[in-house]
Amino acid sequence: MAVGNFSVIPSSLLGSGVVVSEIWNHYSAGVRHARIPYRELVLARGRRLAGPSKMDVVSLITHGLSSIAVWSETVGTRVILAVTGTLGLVIALLLVVVGIRLFTQMAIPGCATYTSGLLIILMSQLVAVGMVLSIIILSVRHNTSVIPIRDYPHFVDGLRHVFP
Repeated sequence: MAVGNFSVIPSSLLGSGVVVSEIWNHYSAGVRHARIPYRELVLARGRRLAGPSKMDVVSLITHGLSSIAVWSETVGTRVILAVTGTLGLVIALLLVVVGIRLFTQMAIPGCATYTSGLLIILMSQLVAVGMVLSIIILSVRHNTSVIPIRDYPHFVDGLRHVFP
């Protein structure tokens, strides 16, 4: 979603937008995640009105991670699937190493021991990453979210009506 710093929200959609906590974290990702209908208009980009950009490398990375955080459940599920697939591959490789050691004459002395040890270490790391990621995703679900309609007085200094 290629968005700039300007958007117009019809009053009919405003009620559904102000209760989406993800919009507070990352506006465009929150709109897409909440499945609020949107339409993009391609406009000529104007020049900056005043001052230099305040987005340095750290701010840009944080902004990108905020977008990913909106989709944390989807990202986490895909990472867990990747970890599970990789774990299956590591187990298959471990079985191949043990099979070569026990059932063939091709084994190099000590090679199966070192290879098996490294594969077991890799398996334990994959299991640890999968478990920690699952716990983090589940723990975030019960945290209190910022709901714009409820929490805006803490962040907004004042309101000004532009159109009657």
